[in-house]
Amino acid sequence: MRSSKRILTVNWAGTGDFQTIQEAVNSIQHRAEGWTLIQVEPGIYKEKLHIHKPYLFLKGRGEVIVQFDDYARKPRADGQPMGTYASSSVYITAECIRVEGIRFENTAGASDDVGQAVAVYVDADRAAFKHCSFISQQDTLYLGKPKEERRNISGRNYFEECTIVGDIDFIFGSATAFFERCDIISLDQKRPINGYITAAATPVDKQIGFVFHRCRLLSDAAQGSVFLGRPWRDYAKTVFLDCWMGEHIHPEGWNDWDKDAVQSTVVYGEYSSIGPGADAKERILWSRQLTSEEASDYSLERCFAGDTAWIYCEQNSFDEGGINLETNWAIRTANSIMERTPELFEHRGYNGKWSYDFGVVLKGFERLWKLTGEAKYFNYIRNNMDYFIQQDGTIRGYRADEYNIDHINNGKLLFTLHKETGEAKYKQAADLLRSQLKTHPRTSEGAFWHKQIYPYQIWLDGLYMGSPFYLEYLLTYEQDGDLSDVTRQFILCEKHTRDAETGLLFHAWDEQRVQPWCHPETGLSENFWGRSLGWFVMALADVLELLPEEHEDYGSLADMLRRTLSALRAFQDKESGVWYQVLNKPDHKGNYLEASASSMITYAMAKGIRLGLLDDSWRAPMDHAYAGLIAEFVLLTKQGWVNLNKNCMVAGLGGEDRRDGTFAYYISEPIITNDLKGLGAFLLACGEYEHLSHP
Repeated sequence: MRSSKRILTVNWAGTGDFQTIQEAVNSIQHRAEGWTLIQVEPGIYKEKLHIHKPYLFLKGRGEVIVQFDDYARKPRADGQPMGTYASSSVYITAECIRVEGIRFENTAGASDDVGQAVAVYVDADRAAFKHCSFISQQDTLYLGKPKEERRNISGRNYFEECTIVGDIDFIFGSATAFFERCDIISLDQKRPINGYITAAATPVDKQIGFVFHRCRLLSDAAQGSVFLGRPWRDYAKTVFLDCWMGEHIHPEGWNDWDKDAVQSTVVYGEYSSIGPGADAKERILWSRQLTSEEASDYSLERCFAGDTAWIYCEQNSFDEGGINLETNWAIRTANSIMERTPELFEHRGYNGKWSYDFGVVLKGFERLWKLTGEAKYFNYIRNNMDYFIQQDGTIRGYRADEYNIDHINNGKLLFTLHKETGEAKYKQAADLLRSQLKTHPRTSEGAFWHKQIYPYQIWLDGLYMGSPFYLEYLLTYEQDGDLSDVTRQFILCEKHTRDAETGLLFHAWDEQRVQPWCHPETGLSENFWGRSLGWFVMALADVLELLPEEHEDYGSLADMLRRTLSALRAFQDKESGVWYQVLNKPDHKGNYLEASASSMITYAMAKGIRLGLLDDSWRAPMDHAYAGLIAEFVLLTKQGWVNLNKNCMVAGLGGEDRRDGTFAYYISEPIITNDLKGLGAFLLACGEYEHLSHP
């Protein structure tokens, strides 16, 4: 059966369009452009699968396992062994393939009669995998035959947050492949040498083979029993960057497969990895410990020569509701901002000020760039940041000695800019902001003051401004840094601001209990301001995306996010689905549904679901909130630009204006259209929600 649909469903029980994945793939008609989405319902699909249709997005919806049990030494009909290539459970031979959330297995097992047993064979250009698992023993993931045997294609492959399990040469082939934050698990064969992770066959004319970035190398195997790799062909190229290596890694690191001549032709490199297996003292002399400049040559952008749009499935405009310019509010909002405000620093009233508002907007652009691969979104980030970031890494308009936690927020963009461009000024600017945090004044328990002019005060806003930058800096540039200092900020903030009755958090707390706006006994401000809670849950979601799950406080922060969102859910307006300026007083005169807070809370819900921190019971309130954002706050101008209405322009406590934190105060602040904090939060919420709904 041929299908012209752009979204197909596979369900082994017969309730979808097809019962097998192969039937769905075979049904796809050739298209000049546009992607087809195949959604696979939970189950075990035992089939030898061949993906031979291009522009295909294969997505598992729940626990989806694709498995087969062929093996290299299995006899064919003519009595000859099947061989490595033919043992594959899955073949991918079409360009522009994206796979997400599927576990691929070869279940042949391990014995002398089995030999190689490939889970997935990829002989395709621009194939991307996210949240997938590849499980076998020997030769698990086969990334293209050697050049003399393969088809005439470039062979660029990308793996993000995947798990790859095997023992001997279990990631091998001739492709250029980038592995981002993957778990590489070596099985224990109970032998002195338990195996080799990689066996690259990089062609002589390719500059880059396999790149592992921020991956974890894990195993129960004996200490020093697994090599990082050996060369399947003479010009093998493999590097490990910023990885964690377990004690199973052999002290020498690499093996030459008893071919002395390859020692002068292979490229084996490591940079800034940590863990017991990363010690370079005994590494073989013909491998390299890379300099930071050399390591920058292996960034994602440089590996694929700037062509990364395919990673994010940029053509995913599906007939039945995918991303497109007519329905995608993230794209429409970003385009509106770019056309209306080419230079954010010239937006009304900013006059070149280094304002945290820009960071909120530009993080929305960063998310959209990663989803679409559209260079114009990255360029918008870079152009706006370059106004502030000078060639020597200083920041126009920034003073560290002001000790203003708000001034840290824009620094979140520096990591992407440094990674993608390799320009030192972005790292230097990040170092400058980090230096502020080293001496930033704190409460007696170690929480950052909101600002030097607001001494001994914790504001919920400050968690978003400082903590995500702080954590990403430690993970990126300061691996021995104390991650617990980041998590401590949340723990202390919740300890002092949470209300036992509602579960909501008050806007701020004064340790000295002397501010005019605080209660003289508790030190707490008087009200639950919507945007302050929005900042807090956004900060939690962003930090949990970065924080290693094995960190001792990960579970506590995940519970904190669920706890705080549950409290907010109780105050979600039943009719509109969004939230009020002062959360718990919807019936008070002058209170109003507010756009920025509602966008922030929606963002945290959607991101929490995407990260697996919230279960499916959260989808209904998230859907209601997202629909409410559009219905309650969005209007289009005659030019087709997005206007976001009902934003509180600003709110705070104390200061020269003697802001007293009463209900009357929060309602008195100006309500405006297209406040950058609101637009940025709305862009972030739309990016998360629309990707979650139509990946």
